Amino acid sequence: MSRIRHAITFAPIALLLAACVGPIDAPSEGLTAETSQAITIVQKIEVGYSHVFTIADGGDLHAWGYNANYELGLGDTTTRAAPELNPSLGDVADVDGYGLHACAATEGGSVYCWGHNGYNKAGAGSWYSPKTTPTAISGITDAVAVATGYEHSCALLSSGEVECWGQNYYGQLGHGSTGSYEASPVTVSGLSDAIAIDAGAYSTCALRATGKVVCWGDDWLGQLGNGSPSANQDEPVEVSGIDDAVKMVRGQNHGCALLSSGDVKCWGANNYGQLGLGSGSASFVYSAELVSSISDIVDIGAGGNHTCAIRSDNAVFCWGLNDSRQLGDGTTTNRSAPTEITDAAGAIKIDGGQVSTCALFEEGVKCWGSDTLGQLGNGAPASGSSSTPVDVVFP
Repeated sequence: MSRIRHAITFAPIALLLAACVGPIDAPSEGLTAETSQAITIVQKIEVGYSHVFTIADGGDLHAWGYNANYELGLGDTTTRAAPELNPSLGDVADVDGYGLHACAATEGGSVYCWGHNGYNKAGAGSWYSPKTTPTAISGITDAVAVATGYEHSCALLSSGEVECWGQNYYGQLGHGSTGSYEASPVTVSGLSDAIAIDAGAYSTCALRATGKVVCWGDDWLGQLGNGSPSANQDEPVEVSGIDDAVKMVRGQNHGCALLSSGDVKCWGANNYGQLGLGSGSASFVYSAELVSSISDIVDIGAGGNHTCAIRSDNAVFCWGLNDSRQLGDGTTTNRSAPTEITDAAGAIKIDGGQVSTCALFEEGVKCWGSDTLGQLGNGAPASGSSSTPVDVVFP
């Protein structure tokens, strides 16, 4: 998300998924699944609201989970319990899908979106007609990454500029004004050196080449991190307390940055402990604050209301909302400080969705948390959730 979603990675890691031999349990009614796991090279994983995408070596895009609004981009509304290849989109470089729509950037610089199209967030057209398969966004030819919020979308261009479209009630398009929506991409004001982007529910952030982070849009819970309570911002403002970030991620209403030192700082909503600042901390924080109990971190990921981090020894820590076991600690207890997730030890990359978490391991992709809509991707969704990593079964 995740995302919610997600900054581009600087050096994608290729992982070999070993073949899975033997039958699997039949999926629940209304869900489809493959019966074996072929060898696949996975470079990127993106966990959405209740669905997941992976990009394989060569740009193949797989998707699974909730699909009632065509958010998997497969041309139908059938929920998938295991990954399915998108046949209409190849050579994918980046993907993001936070809410009921998703977008992808190709290696050639084009952007495609699909799913629910309220406010034209999936591209110009009727609000009431979803994009059932990936549809090109007119006017973008040099994109390197994408980000999606609840009702808007953005693309990072090779020039370092950012363009956004969709709803703009909160200024989340960043072009210096607010309004109902923009059906076509508009350029974010005053930003020409972005190297990564990510979006929350109704706000957007960018990591600049200088190591600073800027955000714009909704700020009622401190999502913009600019140091004090403020009105919504329709142009980028700087997150206070960050000068040397190497990665930035956004949850629904919070953000975190991984610093060059291996430390992590977070800001915004903290009502479930998603900032990792410990018990007794404020329910929202206006400036980036240090997550003091962890260090030597090499990767971070944010879900809707939770956050996870991987240490250099591949130990995994998660904190925040845990109602669907998305933290993976064997409980449904919310955590206000980083908690080591022993069952996830060995993870290399990690990302969170609204109710689940997925990670890349040397042996493949694994997910945990809610499985009511096939989010775990193992071909046999249960009626509840799992706090133990479950192997994703690729076709």
